Amino acid sequence: MKKILIFAISIISITGLNAQWTQLNPGTNASFQDICVSPTDNNYIFVAGGDKMYKSTDEGDSWTEMNQSLTTTLWGISFPTNSIGYVCSNDGYVLKTTDGGNSWSISLQISTGGFRQGIL
Repeated sequence: MKKILIFAISIISITGLNAQWTQLNPGTNASFQDICVSPTDNNYIFVAGGDKMYKSTDEGDSWTEMNQSLTTTLWGISFPTNSIGYVCSNDGYVLKTTDGGNSWSISLQISTGGFRQGIL
């Protein structure tokens, strides 16, 4: 009886955990590699992958594409504030924004290799 009770509680717990997740849809079929939630305001969410970046200012209810001028594969995205952010690419670029993703500039470019991990 004790094993059945533990099993039943486990199933109920797992079922309850699944109910806490909601799929967010930025409106694209891009394959995202990284997600970042602003440490200062959880309404701000940023995603990057492929050559696309999107941001949400309403916890994922709506999304705006952030454009950058390079044709590159983006891997990691980080926004220490709502306006300052960084994204790295697989061909050695780190791009920086100071206006919440409206414009991007090259902050770092390495001549060989690239980045495959997110930026902290």
